[in-house]
Amino acid sequence: MDTVWLLVSIVGFAVLLAVFFFGGFVLLDFIWGRNRSG
Repeated sequence: MDTVWLLVSIVGFAVLLAVFFFGGFVLLDFIWGRNRSG
């Protein structure tokens, strides 16, 4: 059971990290796009 929780926490952390990175890139692209157009 401990192994399952460890795996879930690692996968969850990796997903969270990916979401943060992806969200950051989308936000940057959105800001840059707005700055370029206007």
